[in-house]
Amino acid sequence: MDTYKKRGALNRISTDALSQARRLYPDALAIVVFPHYQPVEIVVAARNGIHLPPGISRHIIKGRAMRLHYPLEEFRENGESLDEKNEKLKRWIQGRMKEKRVRYYAEPSYLFDE
Repeated sequence: MDTYKKRGALNRISTDALSQARRLYPDALAIVVFPHYQPVEIVVAARNGIHLPPGISRHIIKGRAMRLHYPLEEFRENGESLDEKNEKLKRWIQGRMKEKRVRYYAEPSYLFDE
Protein backbone atom coordinates (compact mmCIF):
# COMPACT_ATOMS: atom_id res chain seq x y z
CA MET A 1 0.00 0.00 0.00
CA ASP A 2 2.81 2.39 0.81
CA THR A 3 3.91 2.05 -2.83
CA TYR A 4 0.79 3.61 -4.31
CA LYS A 5 -0.96 5.63 -1.61
CA LYS A 6 1.52 8.52 -1.81
CA ARG A 7 1.72 8.59 -5.60
CA GLY A 8 -1.81 9.35 -6.66
CA ALA A 9 -5.48 9.60 -5.79
CA LEU A 10 -6.98 6.65 -3.97
CA ASN A 11 -10.62 5.77 -4.64
CA ARG A 12 -12.24 2.80 -2.96
CA ILE A 13 -14.79 0.91 -5.02
CA SER A 14 -16.84 -2.21 -4.37
CA THR A 15 -15.94 -4.09 -7.55
CA ASP A 16 -12.89 -5.87 -8.85
CA ALA A 17 -14.15 -5.77 -12.46
CA LEU A 18 -11.88 -3.53 -14.49
CA SER A 19 -14.72 -2.60 -16.88
CA GLN A 20 -16.85 -1.29 -14.00
CA ALA A 21 -13.89 0.52 -12.45
CA ARG A 22 -13.18 2.21 -15.80
CA ARG A 23 -16.76 3.50 -15.99
CA LEU A 24 -16.45 5.00 -12.51
CA TYR A 25 -12.93 6.37 -12.99
CA PRO A 26 -12.09 6.64 -16.71
CA ASP A 27 -8.72 8.32 -16.03
CA ALA A 28 -7.53 5.70 -13.53
CA LEU A 29 -4.12 4.21 -14.19
CA ALA A 30 -4.36 1.11 -12.01
CA ILE A 31 -6.69 -1.01 -9.94
CA VAL A 32 -5.46 -2.82 -6.84
CA VAL A 33 -7.56 -5.80 -5.82
CA PHE A 34 -7.31 -7.26 -2.34
CA PRO A 35 -8.55 -10.73 -1.46
CA HIS A 36 -11.92 -11.21 0.21
CA TYR A 37 -11.32 -12.30 3.78
CA GLN A 38 -13.65 -14.42 5.87
CA PRO A 39 -14.37 -13.24 9.44
CA VAL A 40 -12.25 -16.02 10.94
CA GLU A 41 -9.28 -14.88 8.82
CA ILE A 42 -9.65 -11.34 10.18
CA VAL A 43 -9.64 -12.68 13.75
CA VAL A 44 -6.51 -14.76 13.09
CA ALA A 45 -4.75 -11.76 11.50
CA ALA A 46 -5.62 -9.58 14.50
CA ARG A 47 -4.39 -12.22 16.96
CA ASN A 48 -1.12 -12.50 15.03
CA GLY A 49 -0.59 -8.73 14.89
CA ILE A 50 -0.97 -8.60 11.11
CA HIS A 51 -1.99 -5.16 9.86
CA LEU A 52 -4.37 -4.98 6.91
CA PRO A 53 -5.06 -1.85 4.84
CA PRO A 54 -8.03 0.21 6.04
CA GLY A 55 -11.36 -1.13 4.80
CA ILE A 56 -10.01 -4.57 3.91
CA SER A 57 -11.40 -6.19 7.05
CA ARG A 58 -14.77 -4.48 6.75
CA HIS A 59 -17.82 -6.73 6.67
CA ILE A 60 -21.37 -5.69 5.90
CA ILE A 61 -23.73 -6.63 8.71
CA LYS A 62 -27.32 -6.75 7.56
CA GLY A 63 -29.86 -5.68 10.12
CA ARG A 64 -27.34 -3.90 12.34
CA ALA A 65 -28.74 -1.66 15.04
CA MET A 66 -27.41 1.89 15.08
CA ARG A 67 -27.78 4.58 17.76
CA LEU A 68 -29.21 2.05 20.16
CA HIS A 69 -28.24 3.98 23.31
CA TYR A 70 -29.21 1.12 25.62
CA PRO A 71 -27.71 1.73 29.08
CA LEU A 72 -24.41 -0.15 29.43
CA GLU A 73 -25.02 -0.77 33.12
CA GLU A 74 -27.79 -3.17 32.09
CA PHE A 75 -25.09 -5.55 30.85
CA ARG A 76 -23.17 -5.63 34.13
CA GLU A 77 -23.36 -8.58 36.47
CA ASN A 78 -26.07 -7.71 38.95
CA GLY A 79 -27.61 -11.04 39.92
CA GLU A 80 -30.12 -11.08 37.07
CA SER A 81 -30.15 -14.12 34.80
CA LEU A 82 -29.50 -13.80 31.08
CA ASP A 83 -33.18 -14.53 30.44
CA GLU A 84 -34.15 -11.64 32.76
CA LYS A 85 -31.72 -9.29 31.02
CA ASN A 86 -33.01 -10.33 27.60
CA GLU A 87 -36.61 -9.77 28.72
CA LYS A 88 -35.71 -6.30 30.01
CA LEU A 89 -34.02 -5.49 26.67
CA LYS A 90 -37.04 -6.80 24.77
CA ARG A 91 -39.37 -4.55 26.77
CA TRP A 92 -37.04 -1.57 26.17
CA ILE A 93 -37.09 -2.21 22.39
CA GLN A 94 -40.87 -2.65 22.41
CA GLY A 95 -41.18 0.71 24.18
CA ARG A 96 -39.06 2.40 21.51
CA MET A 97 -41.20 0.80 18.80
CA LYS A 98 -44.42 1.92 20.50
CA GLU A 99 -43.05 5.49 20.72
CA LYS A 100 -42.22 5.37 16.97
CA ARG A 101 -38.52 5.84 17.73
CA VAL A 102 -37.27 3.02 15.50
CA ARG A 103 -36.73 3.43 11.75
CA TYR A 104 -35.96 0.60 9.35
CA TYR A 105 -34.17 1.21 6.06
CA ALA A 106 -34.57 -1.71 3.65
CA GLU A 107 -32.31 -0.30 0.95
CA PRO A 108 -28.59 0.46 0.89
CA SER A 109 -27.95 4.16 1.37
CA TYR A 110 -25.35 6.65 0.19
CA LEU A 111 -24.44 9.69 2.29
CA PHE A 112 -23.04 12.68 0.43
CA ASP A 113 -22.32 14.94 3.39
CA GLU A 114 -19.19 13.33 4.82
